[in-house]
Amino acid sequence: MTRRLAALRVLTLAGMGAAGLIAAHALDYLIVVPDGVHRGEILRETGHGYMPKAVLIAIAAGVIAGLAGLVLGSSRNGRTQASVRTTATRLAAVQIFGFIGLEVVERLLEGEGFGTMFGPLLAIGVLLQLVVAGLGACVVWLLHRAGRLIRLLIERARTVTSAEPLFAPRDARLDSRSIVLQPLPRGPPRLSAGSAPSLSTAHRAGGLRCENYSASRRWSP
Repeated sequence: MTRRLAALRVLTLAGMGAAGLIAAHALDYLIVVPDGVHRGEILRETGHGYMPKAVLIAIAAGVIAGLAGLVLGSSRNGRTQASVRTTATRLAAVQIFGFIGLEVVERLLEGEGFGTMFGPLLAIGVLLQLVVAGLGACVVWLLHRAGRLIRLLIERARTVTSAEPLFAPRDARLDSRSIVLQPLPRGPPRLSAGSAPSLSTAHRAGGLRCENYSASRRWSP
C-alpha cells in the first residue's frame, strides 16, 4: 500500500510538472515573440520543432496527473496531503530546472548559440514557470479534495444500503397461504343484562310518561 501511494504521488507531481513545463514554455514564446512568422523561425532555429507534439504530451500528462490525484485523494491511507505551498515549491523546482535544461539541450542539439536564451525569453519563462507551478499546486489540492469527497459519498451510500435494505428477506415476506380467515359471527349482537334496559322496562317507562302528560293537560287552565 505504501509503494502504491508513493507511485501515485510521483505520478501526480510528475504529470502536473510536465504539463505545466510545456504549457509555460509555449506561452513564453507566445509572449516574447508575438509575430507568428518570426516565432516559427525562432522555434525552428532553436530546436523547437517538436512543440506541437509536446502540447499533446502535456495534455496526456495532465490527464494522468488528474486521475492519479483523484485515486490518491480517495485512498484511506492517502489522506495526509501536502500543503499547497509545499506542492507549489516542488513543482516550481521541477519546472524551472526543466525549462532551463530544456533550453540548453535544444540549442546544443541544433548548434545554436546561447545568445538568444538570455534576456526576456529566460526571465519571462522563469516567471511563467512559477505562476503555472502555483496554479498546478492548486489543481492538485482540488483533485485530492474531490477524491476524498467521492470516497465519502461511496461510504455513505454503502452505509445506507446496508442499514435499510431495498427488499425484505424471504422469511419476512407475507405468505398468503399462512393466512387463516375466521368466519364472522352471524345474527344480531347480544346485549348483557347491565348494558341496556330490557324491553318490558322500556314499555313501562313509556306508559308512565304518557299518563303524566295526560294529567298535566287536564289540570292546565
